[in-house]
Amino acid sequence: MLSQKYFYLHIPKTAGTTFNDFLERAFGAKETIFHIESKIDKIHNQRVIAGHLQLPKAEKLIDEFENYIQLTVLREPLKQLSSHLRYVKKLGEPSEKKRLAGHTESIKRIVAFLQGIDFSKVEDLKVMIEWLEKENYILFHNCQTHYLLGSRFHVNQTQVDFAIKKLQAMKYVGITERLNDFMYLLGNEFEFTNTIGNKKLNVTTENYGLDIQNSNIVEVLEPLICYDKIIYEEAKKRFEKDFSLLGGTLVQKENYYFDKIKSIFKF
Repeated sequence: MLSQKYFYLHIPKTAGTTFNDFLERAFGAKETIFHIESKIDKIHNQRVIAGHLQLPKAEKLIDEFENYIQLTVLREPLKQLSSHLRYVKKLGEPSEKKRLAGHTESIKRIVAFLQGIDFSKVEDLKVMIEWLEKENYILFHNCQTHYLLGSRFHVNQTQVDFAIKKLQAMKYVGITERLNDFMYLLGNEFEFTNTIGNKKLNVTTENYGLDIQNSNIVEVLEPLICYDKIIYEEAKKRFEKDFSLLGGTLVQKENYYFDKIKSIFKF
């Protein structure tokens, strides 16, 4: 276990920055490297590598990828999409100029376009989706599914089944809604201690009028999450099963670790 290497598939807006912080605390800064999508050449025997890199691409770019234990975290799809949309729109604000500069030209185009979109208006959201599809930008279309499957606008049941198999093949699968429990599961597995801080990182608080309690808005956004909903349910069932297997271990272990993180990280 001490020499084992891990790949964390960091799906956007699933509390990944917070989870990265957990991994760094657990393994140490020298043994971890994050956001490898922009620095593949800097992977040098670190035990933990992580990034916004779709799984098929990671399999091709990372040497001896088959030797890495894979883990990921998924999020309730509507909440993930809402957070993703708001995060990208926020990149257009003057205060985010430096952060935006580090993104691709495609992202910059999307950011610029979103500045003219009112998320509170159904018609604006329809225009946004039409524009994204016309420009072949798949950023928000079933994002979590595509991180397992690779980018494509049109997904059939066979491909969804393939994505589920990819998910099932991962050693550890968590969900954002129970991130504290997922970190506890890993802490219990690897006997980590003192790895949790009370930081909730990289959170976009502005909602820009995007009300996911509005049924009309939810209906318009449905094509962007329809496959993610299937994948998320699989992830949720998988995590709940894995966590339940801890059984009496929760009672037998020292309670201070679990108590410390139980009320932290609400998303």
